[in-house]
Amino acid sequence: MHKVKPISSPPIGSEYLDLSKTDLLENLINLTLYNNRRVNRTYLMGIYSTKTLKQLQNLYSKEYNKMKRRIKRNDKSIVRNRKQRQRQSRIDNLGILTPYYPWDFPVGHYFNSGVSVNLPTRKVPDWLMKFLNLTENDRRKIDYNYHSIKNIIRTLFITYTKIMVIRLDFSLGEEDKDNLDKLNECFNLLQRTYLSSIPQYFAYYCVREYTEKTGVHIHGYFFFDGHGSNQDLTVAKIIGKEWERLSGGHWFSSNFIKDKYPDGGECLGKIEYWEIEKIERLLNLSKYLLKNVLDREWLVKIGCNGDKRKLFTSSRLNNPEYLFTQHEALLVEDTSRKYRVSYSWLEHCKLCRHYSVLPHVDQYRVLNPLFRRGRPKRLLH
Repeated sequence: MHKVKPISSPPIGSEYLDLSKTDLLENLINLTLYNNRRVNRTYLMGIYSTKTLKQLQNLYSKEYNKMKRRIKRNDKSIVRNRKQRQRQSRIDNLGILTPYYPWDFPVGHYFNSGVSVNLPTRKVPDWLMKFLNLTENDRRKIDYNYHSIKNIIRTLFITYTKIMVIRLDFSLGEEDKDNLDKLNECFNLLQRTYLSSIPQYFAYYCVREYTEKTGVHIHGYFFFDGHGSNQDLTVAKIIGKEWERLSGGHWFSSNFIKDKYPDGGECLGKIEYWEIEKIERLLNLSKYLLKNVLDREWLVKIGCNGDKRKLFTSSRLNNPEYLFTQHEALLVEDTSRKYRVSYSWLEHCKLCRHYSVLPHVDQYRVLNPLFRRGRPKRLLH
């Protein structure tokens, strides 16, 4: 089976009528091979060489029209698949959406003042509604953590073309499940002795939480080099086994069950720099880590009264704002990437305000006319 593409600029309209029999025969064979991959050139040469010039012209006209219909059909399929992915991206995988009620709004709010109006029917995560009643100091703390998440995501996709995302949860054994010091010690040991020794490991962000059944535990996202085959399950299993060895506890990765999500876990595993839809999904799911980051009552329960340790931690970045400015300024000069992708839309994604980049994808992602395959990647200085 031969995979032959048609000539770069096949004769169109009545141009093929001016071709000689030899040139017309060559163009006709190329078009036929493009429309029907199951035939070979030798077979077509034997059939078409016996035809007259008039017969070849009629056959060329039919094959050219068939090629145009095939291209049009492929374009419709691409548009249909894009719309389907956009619909799937709006599905709530966590099942935590609840409707608005008057008592959900702050005291003095228009919808909580007793007026007879129809409340909004749009649903929002109930844990996001709690942020509306936070004090200015608490809101500043949680906004700082959310800003760290956005900076890490933006830095990674500006610097690298493919990222492998792994979601991991860590907990301790039954006898140490309330020992926060041991949890942090084992996690820091995992970072120093294992993850930092992996050249493909880039960054992380995670949060500490507490439940009666599991005790203190960690939810986190870890980012690796995405080039090569899809090995997120293998890497997650290796890290989990290392955690078991260091802590004697338990681990779990959502990458193993991403096929059970309605969207197929599109933001887990490999994400390329131009897949803005997946990046937005990753940011929205990362917000879930912050739902209980201000809940510190459980620290008193496990004997950490007055402890001011951080519950949310992440990798440190070196002057990310300068990197963002340089990326936007040099975007039109980049020759190393097939697409020009601007990540400035992340600035519009607030913690409690819904914003989706899906209707504006073409505004932030366009083909790069200066792209040259094989050229070295430019450096940002």
